[in-house]
Amino acid sequence: MGAFSFSVAWDPTYMECVAHDFHEHGGWTVTHEDVFDDHIMILAEGEAWTEDESWATFTFHCLAEGTSYITVEGWVEPVQQLKVFLDPVEGTVNQVEPAPVGGIVMPISKLEVLAPYVALAGLIAAVTIVIVKIRSRKPE
Repeated sequence: MGAFSFSVAWDPTYMECVAHDFHEHGGWTVTHEDVFDDHIMILAEGEAWTEDESWATFTFHCLAEGTSYITVEGWVEPVQQLKVFLDPVEGTVNQVEPAPVGGIVMPISKLEVLAPYVALAGLIAAVTIVIVKIRSRKPE
């Protein structure tokens, strides 16, 4: 990929983003960043990148008891190709009244945890295949 953009949105009634960090990678820079009370949008560009990588970290603080959502959506732009819009990913956040010592045990869905990573790996594989096919074309 040669550029990407993503937006992270949440309900400011229940949570706030207290920190976010774009992980610097050689030749990649944030070219646009908007920070609001309920979402952050980042646009980054750089030299062609084909590896799996962690690009950003967000830290949230819960403000009230209840259920809220964090939604991530965006696009990637393969080198010299059209943008590919990604399916939005939504995570559920449950803030409950503090429990006595020991906390609350809740089952997690491994599929929900791994889905964004599997989608990103598939996208990177598809982009790599397109690049290889384009480069392997012989001139007529």
